[in-house]
Amino acid sequence: MEEKRYKKNFFLGVVNGILMNLVDAITGSSTVLPLYLSSITKSSILIGFGSSLYNFLWPLPQLFTAYFLEGKKRKKFLYETTAYIRFLTILFLGFIIFKNPSNVLPLFLFLMLVYHISGGIAGLPFMDIVGRTIPSTKQHLFWGLRIAFGGFLSILGGILIKFIFSKYNFPINFSLLYFIASIFVGVALYLFCLVDEPDDIERKVNRNFLEFLKTGFSTVLKDKRFTTLFSLRILTGISLALEPFFMVYVVKVLNLKVELTGILISLRMAGLLFSNFLWDYIQKKKSLKHLFVISSTVGAIIPLIAYLSSKNHSLIFLLFFLNGIFYSGVQVASPSFLLSISPSGKRETYIGFYNTLLSPIYLFPVVNGIIIDRLSFNFAFLLSFIVSLFSFFLSLKLRKL
Repeated sequence: MEEKRYKKNFFLGVVNGILMNLVDAITGSSTVLPLYLSSITKSSILIGFGSSLYNFLWPLPQLFTAYFLEGKKRKKFLYETTAYIRFLTILFLGFIIFKNPSNVLPLFLFLMLVYHISGGIAGLPFMDIVGRTIPSTKQHLFWGLRIAFGGFLSILGGILIKFIFSKYNFPINFSLLYFIASIFVGVALYLFCLVDEPDDIERKVNRNFLEFLKTGFSTVLKDKRFTTLFSLRILTGISLALEPFFMVYVVKVLNLKVELTGILISLRMAGLLFSNFLWDYIQKKKSLKHLFVISSTVGAIIPLIAYLSSKNHSLIFLLFFLNGIFYSGVQVASPSFLLSISPSGKRETYIGFYNTLLSPIYLFPVVNGIIIDRLSFNFAFLLSFIVSLFSFFLSLKLRKL
């Protein structure tokens, strides 16, 4: 029964991830979204804020969700409830973009807030079910396949974007992308609602929220593996915070054609696809630690390439390919390492504290927006390079898993 459940949940979870990665490609916070925001506002700060909503809001409610779910045998009901909200919200986003009212910016940001908070609430039961039903030895493969095949489909998504941008003008082009995305979101959420969820074996004692916080902080801060991983994820988060501005840099600073967006997105996804075969090989031959080491190295190279691209525009193709590798490495290594060190019975606590405490770092694109507006892109590139060097040295301190 356990083997059958594992295979079913593995398959449904991977397909869910493939579709959601495709959605990210055609509406992504690092690609299409900042390009859309730059069409309705000239403020780099607002572009950075809007682009950071997903990363900031997804982990934000998970500490509270962990407290709410503590002691409950089943968690999937919360994922199912938020699925309706997420589908209807992204559908309405397409409608708002199409109508393009005078107050489109605050409306758009509000709907994005609702969509991503709902996703964040669903994130903990999702992670908990994965942690309980997918063996730890298979979790890196689980996350890797979601990103790899999602990356392959996203290359096709890049072709779709190029076609839509060349055929339709603003705002129809962006609204079409969101309408298409809503279909994939609906299917992806429905599929994960079909997973088999076993009863949570270890029952925890319910307590008030302050006691939950006190006990939780005491537990995770005593775990050296947790604090090292957390610190490393902060540094890689700062480095990744530059990503939303690369597309704006290409179009607004390098003055390249907007139709190039589709090709660049495809290259980013090609990097995602290629790297996941690399991560699987490295994890089998080395350890999860080496995923972070290599990712941090690539993260340090990216801002150097971005700086040099002003002198040689062809380097932007390499920039987006490497960016896919960097993003993939962090997205595979971080949850795999977290679930591996989370003890049975305390998994919700580890996930909730880890993700919620990380949430402020996802607002760093706003800081980058201020830096770009007040100083320059080059200064933001320099900051990202320095932070990536720190993350590289810290990754060497991770224990092998």
